[in-house]
Amino acid sequence: MFAKFPNTIVADGAPIVRPRGTRALDLEVELGVVIGSVARRVTRATALAHVAGYVVVNDVSARDWQGVKAALGEGEVGDGQWLRAKSSDTFLPIGPGFLPADELPDPQQLRLRSWRIPGSGPDAGRAILMQDGTTPT
Repeated sequence: MFAKFPNTIVADGAPIVRPRGTRALDLEVELGVVIGSVARRVTRATALAHVAGYVVVNDVSARDWQGVKAALGEGEVGDGQWLRAKSSDTFLPIGPGFLPADELPDPQQLRLRSWRIPGSGPDAGRAILMQDGTTPT
């Protein structure tokens, strides 16, 4: 379990700022679910009745801070702090659209894609496809 706090939210297309001390940023496209009513002890059968709509988000993570072996240099260890690794400023780009729940009766088979647009280097300004998949059934 992890948290995304308000400081993480930025608009679609806004730059993601790499915090000092990490060099292994990664992102995953996610379907954001916007809850539109108070919900407590909700059953699976009634859960979708509380959904106001959906947004596409990118969940950005500092993989080296999480301790992902492929992101670590020789002799390095991560601290396993998922909260810190996922909650830095700009780590949750959202949007640009909001789809009301009544316009999407079944969110179980949506195509979700994400791109990375480097700000510098040989691919600067070019959209590079990172993920292309569907929500699970």
